[in-house]
Amino acid sequence: MKNDNLNVILTDLAEHAKPAAQIDLWPTLKENLATSDGQPNKGKPIMNPNPVLSRAALAALALILVFAILLASPQGQAFAQELLKYFTTTSQKWLPAWPMPAPVPTYALEVEAVPQPSSLDMPDCGPVISPISSTFLCQLNDAQSKLGFIIKSFPAEYVDATFHVMEIDLENKAIRLSFLGEDASYSIAQGLGDFPVETMGYAVHQDAIQLTQVGKYPAEYAAGSFIFSEDTSMTWDPTSPRYQLRWKEAGYWYSVGMSLYGLSPQSIGLTPAGVKEKMIMIAENLVTLEQGPDRLTAGRQPSIKDRAGFNVKEPGLLPKNFHQVSDGSWSLLIPNKVDMMYEYTENGKAVGSLQFSQIPLPANEETLRWEFSQFYHGDPGETDFIVDEEVQINGRVGHYLVPAGEFSPYALYWQDDEREYILICFWSLEFGGRLSKEDLIVIAENLR
Repeated sequence: MKNDNLNVILTDLAEHAKPAAQIDLWPTLKENLATSDGQPNKGKPIMNPNPVLSRAALAALALILVFAILLASPQGQAFAQELLKYFTTTSQKWLPAWPMPAPVPTYALEVEAVPQPSSLDMPDCGPVISPISSTFLCQLNDAQSKLGFIIKSFPAEYVDATFHVMEIDLENKAIRLSFLGEDASYSIAQGLGDFPVETMGYAVHQDAIQLTQVGKYPAEYAAGSFIFSEDTSMTWDPTSPRYQLRWKEAGYWYSVGMSLYGLSPQSIGLTPAGVKEKMIMIAENLVTLEQGPDRLTAGRQPSIKDRAGFNVKEPGLLPKNFHQVSDGSWSLLIPNKVDMMYEYTENGKAVGSLQFSQIPLPANEETLRWEFSQFYHGDPGETDFIVDEEVQINGRVGHYLVPAGEFSPYALYWQDDEREYILICFWSLEFGGRLSKEDLIVIAENLR
């Protein structure tokens, strides 16, 4: 991957692959907007033998025509947007750098390494769902049981992509599904009640909102996004190839997203208007588990373990209070990579995480070590570390790595005869505990 595309990829990662320990998985689902359904009233028949009702019907028709004309004007569209408010919007085209919490003093965690249940030996749709061994269908069925409502997903007829990650918010009755296609990533979020309030970094510029319809339901469409600058401030880019469509239906909210991999719509044979039409077509043809696996995007997709193409390993020991979660990391740089994510919780809050990744030994220089340097180095394009210490892992040479970027994660990198591995540590700045280099070596030496 050439460096001139790296900034685009890093911006995509900022949206799709935030470590759970650094940014709350569902920061936007803590509060709800008080919005209206925005559904149009059904008109009454004009042909009515009662003249009073006929006059009322004609008056209603006249109001509908006036409302339709009003919506055709910019002022009318602004009025309608006041009624919908499906997006969190801002009038600003530049947002200051996100405030960073003041880091607290760090200390070595004194935690015992304990044996872990295997996520590789679990049955596909067993009583315990594994993000590694369970298929998309089993994970979807499990999520539907937990949330208590029918989940809609992408139709195989219109979206050709692989299932990536599922994020569930039981407290707010919401879920987000992510898929990766050849030219674009897709996401669908849905939940009970009203749209969540979003932080400013996820807001949409008010001029980008377009009124449209999804079937009979009023909807809002937006193209563009805020893009990170080098100083971590954000600037609105209306040409950014990220597209969102939102509507409400039968007491639930829906948000469909599509993000091209740094490409223009023309590069995949679409015009900007064609992208909007494609999004609406997808939204109007969402399907459910009950309609069968062949109707669902990724409905026949094997589990991560079964499609990896090699024997996947996992940690047999982990420090106490770590537990496995669905992995939200994303790599456009290295194919055939298997990621596992483990969160560390204290007082019920996730304050740290471990990402364990593995690939078969590569035939080029784009190793897991190289990818780590590109994503988390203070200066993208550089590959040096302020700490690059050789360590022994089961008699083999490994490397303890610390990037130059302030508040960056740190990692342990090593190889065996068949594959290479990296174990990356992420921690909240508001939590001082850290795993030591020795803790990471214990995990690395006890794979199974």
